[in-house]
Amino acid sequence: MCIRDRVSTQSTGFQTQQDGSMSAAENDGTLALRATINEALASFSDQTALFCAERLYAETRAAEDLRLLCTCYMRMGQEARAYRLLKLHRNASTPTHPQNLFLLAKVCFQLKHFDEAEAVLTGAPRSAQRAEFDAGRAELPNGSYGLELLGEICRRTGRSGKAVEYFTQAVQLNPAHWSAFQALCDLGGGASAEAMSAMPSIQGAVQRLHADATPDVSRGLFADSPAGSLLFTPGSGYAPSPAHSTPFNEGPRVPPPVVPRARPSRGSDHVSTRGSSLFSETRQTRSRTAAGSDWFRTLSRAYAMLSQYMLPNVLEEVDSLEAQHANTPWCLALQGRAHFEMTNYKLAAKSFKAALALDPLCTEAIDVYSTTLWQLKLELDLSQLAQEVIQDNRRCPQAWCVLGNCFSLQQDHDSAIKFFDRAVQLDPYYSTAYTLCGHEQAANEEHDKSLSYYRNAIRHDERNYKAWFGLGTVYQRQEKHEAAELHFLHAIEIHPGSSVLHCWLGIVRDEAHAYQSALQSLETAIELNPKNPIARFKRAKVLMQLDHTAEAVDELLELQAVEPKEAELYLQLGRAYKKLGEHHSARLQLMLAWDLDPKNSNRIKAEMEQLDNPGLDLDGV
Repeated sequence: MCIRDRVSTQSTGFQTQQDGSMSAAENDGTLALRATINEALASFSDQTALFCAERLYAETRAAEDLRLLCTCYMRMGQEARAYRLLKLHRNASTPTHPQNLFLLAKVCFQLKHFDEAEAVLTGAPRSAQRAEFDAGRAELPNGSYGLELLGEICRRTGRSGKAVEYFTQAVQLNPAHWSAFQALCDLGGGASAEAMSAMPSIQGAVQRLHADATPDVSRGLFADSPAGSLLFTPGSGYAPSPAHSTPFNEGPRVPPPVVPRARPSRGSDHVSTRGSSLFSETRQTRSRTAAGSDWFRTLSRAYAMLSQYMLPNVLEEVDSLEAQHANTPWCLALQGRAHFEMTNYKLAAKSFKAALALDPLCTEAIDVYSTTLWQLKLELDLSQLAQEVIQDNRRCPQAWCVLGNCFSLQQDHDSAIKFFDRAVQLDPYYSTAYTLCGHEQAANEEHDKSLSYYRNAIRHDERNYKAWFGLGTVYQRQEKHEAAELHFLHAIEIHPGSSVLHCWLGIVRDEAHAYQSALQSLETAIELNPKNPIARFKRAKVLMQLDHTAEAVDELLELQAVEPKEAELYLQLGRAYKKLGEHHSARLQLMLAWDLDPKNSNRIKAEMEQLDNPGLDLDGV
């Protein structure tokens, strides 16, 4: 019997018994008991709700009351009890209601029984080789939320492509389904036409749901709730709205494409062209229309752009919001993340600080804020942040990352590793914690351990460009230049606007004596961030290798004006003047380098001796 057949009698208010019969009517005591359970759950009196739910299910044996009882178990962290009870009900002779199937799949997912969760959702078990299967069920339980759960299962089992497909279908089916859209963006699907154009204003999303559905007020809260609410009102039925049931075999329907608006280049900007007229209003018009329900569309577009590292566009979207939305912790954290990825650390710190002033434990802000403070070397601020976030938040993995960054800045790498490992224990899928732990292991020169952490980070998030970068730096230290270049290129593919990544690609190509390609990479890094001193210094060294010494001297002199106390600049400039035959200028630069860095006097002295004995070759020193 298909799902619609099983729920076609929902408007009569039946209760399903274990023997398959239907109760004639619900007595007043049953209705009152359901109301008591809902009130207790809403008031977070979970023990009261559980006690009453057990009595209710003992009396009615109804499918909806079974789900209510298992909901109470899950609220109290007793997923295993819910799992056993739902399994017993499913193994009985009566058909299991689709909402209970969804709940069973959810419990299986939380217990990490991923194969079983997928089989429950689809009605078709998979082989041990994870071969794709044909759907054995006409419709997926709980509509877009069933699709989202299926996407999460695929994500956890290493099938990112299928996960993107299911998240896309979930957003297509329910444009207001934010968590599915967020997951889609995190997997790299945020710039697709399917994702970005499926997000209208919140009013439009709700109107679309109501237009697709055929609401019946006699069915109660549960039947009409887009979420398939865990709470039940007296007499509520089970039938999911047609807007939230999807044929399982149906592929994603592709809406018209939407491309972000163009914007003048700035920093690490990647300018995009103006696209569909739906989203192509001018800035002045959008400043007016972002009010009210359009915040949903604006924020969805901003998050999608952040996932694609279209960072200046993210800031423009947030700026277009009205104050009541722009000045919220989530939006301020989004703004901070955009500044952070653009290496505007002071602006990032300002945004994160504003977010934490409104919500001191904002999880979207605290870990990246701590890394921002690490980059700024603000040890006191980072220590204060660590104390504040860990005090009442010891079950939060982001808080332990803050503590780890604090000890990392103090060069206590072993303690930092312990705290990052604690974050991993709390959330085994937290890719950032693995990456940070990899950095600390690399600082301890534990290269094999750092490689393991970076690979685990990528296993849980294939788009974690920092982990790909970390792998590249380890291979670069091991002088495995080809492997290092490959991993840097993969990181750049994810975040093409990063000046740092292009700079490191140029460095490893320089070390591999591929000077022309190194110069190209370094010039790209400088184009993305003209203030990148390392890229400019490395470019000058490569220019000398290519016998463009005069141009290298100009670059080094400009850098000296910016960094007048950097001894390495004077040393390199001395070498450049020596190569041009200007020995007097070379000696002057080397003496200045000696004054700035007396500890390196032997190296500088050897360079000066070569001026008097040109037969010595110290270019490689």
